[in-house]
Amino acid sequence: MRAQTSTPALPSHTDAVRQWLFVGLHIPHRVSAHRACHYLSNLLAVSLTAIHLGALVAGGYVHFGLADLIVPFASQCKPGAVALGVIAI
Repeated sequence: MRAQTSTPALPSHTDAVRQWLFVGLHIPHRVSAHRACHYLSNLLAVSLTAIHLGALVAGGYVHFGLADLIVPFASQCKPGAVALGVIAI
């Protein structure tokens, strides 16, 4: 007969994510996990959008000014495609 070994109870993946959200991002514990994930996804979307717009302005391949990124059809380079991006933001 084999001896039974007890494995320690490990926290589930959901608990680890919840702990990371609440402790790592300093989200109050009274906020639900759903709201915390919503907060994280908003933070991620805004951050990545800011990085993308900054890279477009800083990049030297095509000149984009601030007005080109805010006003639809203001860009000289492919105004239709850039306008769709501006509207999407």
